[in-house]
Amino acid sequence: MVKQIKKRDGRVVSFNQGKIAKAINKALIAIRGVDDGLSDKLSDEVVKELNRCFKNIPGLEY
Repeated sequence: MVKQIKKRDGRVVSFNQGKIAKAINKALIAIRGVDDGLSDKLSDEVVKELNRCFKNIPGLEY
């Protein structure tokens, strides 16, 4: 399970799924004008993929 992530400046910080959901929410609002809770579902899928692909600390640029 992803617990930390490496920032672009090299710092390792606690992973926060809410930040992914917030970014997806902003994109959905910009494109569709509404979120309808889709950002939470999509962020769950992103986290599943991160957990599948990374055994170590992932970075933002991967």
